[in-house]
Amino acid sequence: MTRQELAQKVKAKYPELQGSDDETVVAGVLDQYPEYSAYLSDEDIGTNYVIESAKQFGLGAVETVGQAAEGAVINLSLGMANEAMSEEEFYNSPESLKNVSYDRYVRLNDIKLEKQKKGMEFADSIKSWTEEKLPEYINANEEYGNAFAGQVFRGLGQFLGYGAVGAAGTAVGSPVGGVAAVYGTAFFNRQIEFLEDAEQTLGLDLLEMDKDTRDKVVGGSWAYGLTTGALDATVFKYITRVPGANTPTVKNLLSNLEEDKEYLLDS
Repeated sequence: MTRQELAQKVKAKYPELQGSDDETVVAGVLDQYPEYSAYLSDEDIGTNYVIESAKQFGLGAVETVGQAAEGAVINLSLGMANEAMSEEEFYNSPESLKNVSYDRYVRLNDIKLEKQKKGMEFADSIKSWTEEKLPEYINANEEYGNAFAGQVFRGLGQFLGYGAVGAAGTAVGSPVGGVAAVYGTAFFNRQIEFLEDAEQTLGLDLLEMDKDTRDKVVGGSWAYGLTTGALDATVFKYITRVPGANTPTVKNLLSNLEEDKEYLLDS
């Protein structure tokens, strides 16, 4: 049975689908009942795999750029404010030298915290769009996406995302700007990975954690992002032969982590 024949049979049984195109109908059937693929000819199954592979490839590219944007927004938001100090802490801090009363300090800090919350909500919306809404919009097959082949094509798409970011950085600045853009994107992607794992492990959103815990998680995400992100970007540079590939960026980043050795051992 061809895909068109399957679509026509479904439309015959459900007249309300007559206005839908055949591919949408077939994709909907296979998404809900994957076993129906057994009734399609090998050629049609192969065509479906090609389409799904292309979707995963595209999702990987968008995911790379989306996670970089999410990471940038989260870091910007985290730098906006911290929980308000107690009155005693306030008067023992440099803040008290700014001729601002404690009550005014608390009010101003609350405004910053509200902006921080909105920033984090925006970061969540970026994640929701790239990980949930976009796959749903293009009707990507979740089962295929979780399969080995789907993961391979998604990974290849991520390389496309790095390439697009690198090309944009090169166009705006220079080859050095392109390399910096790739490294920054890789860092944010890996940092987001660390933060999401920490939130899942602790069962708390980042802003729900107490300050000490949040500081440790964020610090750990920076260390993880610097090391693994640098390695990711270096692999990309060597594979694609990006100018400046011999720059010892990974070595420099790793040497900078010496300053954080005590913190990493404690955590």
